[in-house]
Amino acid sequence: MGWNDKSARTYLVEIINANPGDDMNKWDLIAAKMNTILYENDENATRYFFYDGQQCLSRFTENYVSPRLKNKKNHSPSLEPFIKAAVEQYMENFNEQLRQMTSGSSTGQRETANRDDVDNDTAVK
Repeated sequence: MGWNDKSARTYLVEIINANPGDDMNKWDLIAAKMNTILYENDENATRYFFYDGQQCLSRFTENYVSPRLKNKKNHSPSLEPFIKAAVEQYMENFNEQLRQMTSGSSTGQRETANRDDVDNDTAVK
């Protein structure tokens, strides 16, 4: 990623505080805030490091989520608690969406099946 630990920690704290999940408006805000912070604190950064929230999210998933899911620790040990918290929070949002999608579809299937049973019972009588 090329950032110093302070910049990486700030990025992770912004993600933890915003709890963006997949809300692109929140990722856009994180990107805008980080552009300013990076420009002010990292001599190698420009004001336009992140183009938008999508790029900010992509960098997070590529540099922190994917390596953590593969059990690869290629970051400074001082960042580990921040990485762990940000990734766990992100995955919880992802898992909650998955639960809602799967419980909603199975509920709909059960309701349809129950209506079919009622219709069949009524037709038999």
